[in-house]
Formats: sequence, C-alpha cells, structure tokens
Amino acid sequence: MTNAKEFALNAHKYQTRKGKITPYSFHLYLVNNILETLTEDPDIIATGWLHDTVEDTDVSMEDIKREFNDEIYSYMSLESEDKSIKDWQTRKELQLEKFREVAEDESLRKVLLVTFSDKLANLMEIYQDYLIIGDLLWDRFNSKDPKKQGWYFKEFYKIFKDNKDLFSKNEEILNNYKVIYKSLFYNK
Repeated sequence: MTNAKEFALNAHKYQTRKGKITPYSFHLYLVNNILETLTEDPDIIATGWLHDTVEDTDVSMEDIKREFNDEIYSYMSLESEDKSIKDWQTRKELQLEKFREVAEDESLRKVLLVTFSDKLANLMEIYQDYLIIGDLLWDRFNSKDPKKQGWYFKEFYKIFKDNKDLFSKNEEILNNYKVIYKSLFYNK
C-alpha cells in the first residue's frame, strides 16, 4: 500500500490555501495533528492525509482504489464532495445529509473524526485570518456570505455533538470547536 502522507503531500505539492500563500501542506499537517489526538486507527489517519486529494487535485477515486485498501477507499468516497454540483448551498446540504447518514452507520461513523479534524482545522485557519484581515477574508470563498459559512460549520457541530462518544480520547476538543465557531460567527 502507498504511504498516504507522501501521496497527499505530493498531490498537493504546488498548491496553496485558498486566497493565501500558505502551502497546502500546512492544512494537511494541522488536520492530522488534530486527528491523531482522537484516534490511532491507521486507515482513519491515512484518510486524514488524503481527505482533499480527490476534491482539490487531479487524483481520482480510481487512483485511491488502486493505491490504497478498501477501507480507505470507502472512507474517501464519504469524505469527497461532489464538485460537479456547482451551487454551493445544494452541495453543502447534500454533504451534511450524507454525514448524518454516516453517523447512523456503526461501521462508517468513525470517518466523522476525519471530517471533524478537517472542519476544526478550517475554523482555526479562518479565525486566524479573520484576526488579520477581518471581513475581507470572506471574499476568498465560493459563498462569500459569513452567515452561510456559519450555518455550515454549525450544522457540522450538531452532527459531531450527537456523536460525542467518538471523542472519548480528547473530550475537550469538541468544546474547542464550539469556542472558535462562536468567536468567528457570533455577530454574523
């Protein structure tokens, strides 16, 4: 099996974070630093490294299937957004619905740890940028309305809160998500 960390770092090698000069790899390291406080499952950790490769690079699900095991392929099929749906709101609603269904499936729900780690890393990065450039940061997103962004992160928080038993290795981290969320979106 291919090394997921090396595969992901190579796939994102020339990318930067949206609207920034920060290498994309920063996000991958942040996601996995969070994820490793929540689980030691090697397939979940591998999925953490790979989580954006299908959405944001030329890597396909066929590439994932060829390079990694069936478990990682299954998790990646859940983690990857359908970018062919151009309407942001519709795409996000479908994604949220998918994760609500995943939460009901005992064999799949631990992939929520990857989703959580990604969303918390995104919140942390957005908040950091907000402290520097204020509301100008919303211009870099497909949905430039901070209220919609807030709605999206809040809906995910509800899913995570309903599955708080997944966070038994690091119970405080769920509260940290809420604190950063409120700091960023309270007045939006």
